[in-house]
Amino acid sequence: MSKILIVGAGQAGLQLALGLVQDGHEVTVVSNRAPDDIRNGRVMSSQCMFDAALQTERDLDLAFWEDECPPIEGISLAVPAPDGSGKAIDWASRLDAYAQAVDQRLKMPGWMEELERRGADVVIHEAGVDDLERYTQENDLVIVAAGKGEIVRLFERNPERSPYDQPMRALALTYVTGMTPRPEYSAVCFNLIPTVGEYFVFPALTTTGVCEIMVFEGVPGGPMDCWGDVTTPQEHLDNPRYGVGGRRLRGYRRAFADRSLRLRSERLIPTPVTLHGGDEAFSAAWEGGTRPTAVLAVSDIIAMGALRAARRLGVRVPEDLEVIGFDDIPLAAASQPPLSTVHQPIPEKGRVAIRLLIRELDEGGPRERIVLPTDLVLRESTKGGSESGSKRSLTRAAENLAAS
Repeated sequence: MSKILIVGAGQAGLQLALGLVQDGHEVTVVSNRAPDDIRNGRVMSSQCMFDAALQTERDLDLAFWEDECPPIEGISLAVPAPDGSGKAIDWASRLDAYAQAVDQRLKMPGWMEELERRGADVVIHEAGVDDLERYTQENDLVIVAAGKGEIVRLFERNPERSPYDQPMRALALTYVTGMTPRPEYSAVCFNLIPTVGEYFVFPALTTTGVCEIMVFEGVPGGPMDCWGDVTTPQEHLDNPRYGVGGRRLRGYRRAFADRSLRLRSERLIPTPVTLHGGDEAFSAAWEGGTRPTAVLAVSDIIAMGALRAARRLGVRVPEDLEVIGFDDIPLAAASQPPLSTVHQPIPEKGRVAIRLLIRELDEGGPRERIVLPTDLVLRESTKGGSESGSKRSLTRAAENLAAS
C-alpha cells in the first residue's frame, strides 16, 4: 500500500483519489475549500459529461445523481447565414448514449464527503510551494491536480501542446429555470456566430433541482465580450446589450433622441429587475441629493420598488414624485398607490413568439418583425386622471433625465 497525497479536489483529483482508495492505497486530498463552502458558493462551471466520462463515475460507484439529473440526448448546431436570410448550418443528431450535467456544487462536496467515508483524509488548506516540499517528504507520491493557485504556476505552459498564452474567449454562464424544453429530444444546443462568439444551452441538475445552463462565449473585444462587470445572475440576464431591460432602455434612448433630448448619465441608474433593485436605486438617488420628481422605469417591478422606497422616505406620490412602469403586470393595479404603466399584451406576445419560432424551425428564411400594440394605463402614481395628465408625467420624467 502506497501513501499518496493529491493537491486539488476537482473532477480529476477526487476521481483519482476515490479510485486509489478503491485499490487499497492510503490517500490524502488537500483542498482550499470545505464541502459546505463549495455547496453554498457561486456557480463553478458549465460541465457536461458524456457517456465515457459517466461510465467512469459508475465504475467508481460515484454516479449519485444519475436518476435525478435530466438526460442530454443529442447535440444540435446552428450557424446563421451572413446575410441574415436564415441558417447557413442547421444540424442535429441523437447521441448513442445520453450525457448529463451535474452542478459541481453538488458533485464536489458529495465526493469529498464520500472520500472521507471510504477512509481517506481531506485536508482544508491553501497549499503553497513550501507545503509541496513537505508533502514530497511525507508521502510516496504527490500529485498536483489543481487548476489555480501558487502551486500551479510551477508548471509552465508547453507551447507544443498549447500555442495560446491568453484566453481565446470571454465566458459567462447562468443557470436558469422556466425555459421551454427542446422539441423531440433534449440536446446541447450550440449556436455559433463567426467572428462574434458562441452561445449554447443544455439541461442540468443544480442545487435547487432541474435547470438549464446558458453559456456565452465572446471573442475578446467583440460585442459578446461584455460580462466583465456582471456579478449576479440577474445582472447577466439584464445585460444592457442583450437583456429585456437593456432593449427597453435602447427604446427609451431613441424616444429621447427623437425629441432632441439627451439622457443625462448621472440620472440613469442601472439596477436589477427586482423589487429590491428598484427600492435600492431610488433610495440611492434620493439620499445622494438627486431628489427626482419622476421615475420612468423599464419594468413594473422596478417601479414598484421605487414606490416602496418613496413610502419609506416619506415622499408623497404623486404630489412630490410621479412613477410610471412598463408591462402592466397584475400586481401593478394592487400596488400602493396603484401604478401607472404601459400595458403590453404579454399572452399574445408569447403566442406570436411561439408561432414565429415554429415557422423558423420548419421553414427557415428571413425573420419577421412584428410590432404589437401597447396602451398607456393611468392610475394614481401619476398626477391627473386623463390622457393629458399622463403625458405630462412622461414629459416630466423625460425632462428630469435629459440635459437642460
